[in-house]
Amino acid sequence: MKIVFAFLIKNKLSQEKLWYDYLKDNKDYEILIHCAESDGLTVLKTLNTTVYVNQVPSKWSRLLEVELFLLQKSKEKLADKVILLSDTCVPIKPLKYLYDTISLDKSYIKYMSMWKEWQGALTRHPVRYDFLYGNHQWCIIDKRHFDIFLNNNFRSEFEKHVQFPEESYFSSMLSEKKLLNSDNVVDTITTYVDWGRNDGSSPYTFETDVEENLKMVSDTKNVPDLFFFRKVSRKAQPKLLNSIISLLQ
Repeated sequence: MKIVFAFLIKNKLSQEKLWYDYLKDNKDYEILIHCAESDGLTVLKTLNTTVYVNQVPSKWSRLLEVELFLLQKSKEKLADKVILLSDTCVPIKPLKYLYDTISLDKSYIKYMSMWKEWQGALTRHPVRYDFLYGNHQWCIIDKRHFDIFLNNNFRSEFEKHVQFPEESYFSSMLSEKKLLNSDNVVDTITTYVDWGRNDGSSPYTFETDVEENLKMVSDTKNVPDLFFFRKVSRKAQPKLLNSIISLLQ
């Protein structure tokens, strides 16, 4: 199974060395990175990394075009899976566990039907609302769904009229195709994030106080499909990083 790790970042990863150590001994993957600014990566460049700097316009709440750009590149590279990640994501499960756990022919997308109740606030222009769903942006997409997202009649409508397309497009397109409840879409969270606290950023940024959260999300029995942790600061303390690294052994 060939996996593409697709990062959407501003200029650098918060924990680039950790990602290097995580990926260096495995060859059955590729790394695609979209940088909004000039490329600030150094360590990952020694792996098989392709960096795209400003290939497509990007800004917060308008990232769908970037995601679809990376999805198209992944299709061209004959990927089986694409994992969408941000600059502050870090792995919390061993790479072998990731490969052993995710299944071919399945996408892992957390989706929410509650967006139907918010349709007026979410759209700038009347659209067909009956298939609208919300989804977690950071997800795992299978190759059998690539063309559904890349080629459909609603893509331009989403890009123009939906305020947060990257947080609704994937689930809504699967909904429109009557695939949300199929055996090939797993309704699960793949990246942990803490929306419950506010430290001036949203969601919460971790620098030190992570022990309780890590213990909860690293439980493979109760949360088998949770592979990544977000948002880990560039200023993360050694104790935090050592706790994360211990989970990857």
